[in-house]
Amino acid sequence: MEDQKNIIALGHEATIFINSNLGKYITERSNIEIETAMSELVKVNAGDTEKIRYWQNVIRMHQKFNQWLDDAAFAGDVAYSEYLSSEE
Repeated sequence: MEDQKNIIALGHEATIFINSNLGKYITERSNIEIETAMSELVKVNAGDTEKIRYWQNVIRMHQKFNQWLDDAAFAGDVAYSEYLSSEE
């Protein structure tokens, strides 16, 4: 039960952050970094594996950041729904 409450609280905090001005700014900047990295990736010589890996890692890092926020918010929603169901 305590874990469920912590997940609900974390999900709520994630949702608040995502919808805050700071959260929107950071998410937008992260998406811009993804777009920039994709643009750079298509320009890289196919034989330059070091640069290819670099830009792929930039993309993955920013995608993971966005996914972690979404996952936290979703997990909180699921935990809250389960809590409500158990109270009925």
